[in-house]
Amino acid sequence: KYAVEKNKDFLDIEKVLEIRNYIINEQWRDPHFLSYYALLVECGERQSDLRGIYWSKPHNLKQEIKNGCTGWIYKKYDAEIATEITYIHIIDSKNRKPADIDITDEAAQLLQKLDEMRSDKLSWCITSKFIFAVKPRPQSENISECITENSYRWKMERFHHKFGLATRDLIRSRGKMKKYKYRNIYTLKHLRKTFATHYGREHGLEATTERLRQSSQKVTSDHYFNYDRDKIKVRHMYSPKRERSAVKPRAVTGGKK
Repeated sequence: KYAVEKNKDFLDIEKVLEIRNYIINEQWRDPHFLSYYALLVECGERQSDLRGIYWSKPHNLKQEIKNGCTGWIYKKYDAEIATEITYIHIIDSKNRKPADIDITDEAAQLLQKLDEMRSDKLSWCITSKFIFAVKPRPQSENISECITENSYRWKMERFHHKFGLATRDLIRSRGKMKKYKYRNIYTLKHLRKTFATHYGREHGLEATTERLRQSSQKVTSDHYFNYDRDKIKVRHMYSPKRERSAVKPRAVTGGKK
């Protein structure tokens, strides 16, 4: 009776590259948030699967899952390309089936820099098993907690406004002090749709469904993947020039002199 409006908005490739270049160059400004944001863009995984990943594989996996572990990172040498690739082992939050995904070189470098910062700028989290840990609070007994859905909401609103992905309205102004109300045009959920769209346009719908571990191609097509409409439009299905290129023309003799 009521049509379901499907929000399949995504960031165009120019905006993705702009944001990624900023994060690579300015990661030191906010290492955890920017690394988490970049990982969502580069991997296209669910937010819940990336919040609780560990720096290494835990010994007591069942107990660590209860503590919030959703996976871990590891490196493996690939003989075909003669290089070491960084993987994320994910305990899938949907069907609970484990998955190993290889991340891009850019994402791997950001995580490596984040790890290096733990010995200096981020020394407060060096004992935490979580990659995306939160600062310990006096009222918290557990100093090794991972981020939650609301951890980066304040930062994300201002970060998105910086790149034109959010709007803001002035609530009140007192001298130089101004208070704004932000409204996101795009959220972190759109980063998964962005990854699915650009990955799918390069590798196809079937490969995208497998990469995102969706139940069917229909789910991927209906909720994540956006086709390139310009490439779907075909003005000439069969080109006469192309069809006749292999046919050698005959010499015509006779006619009026």
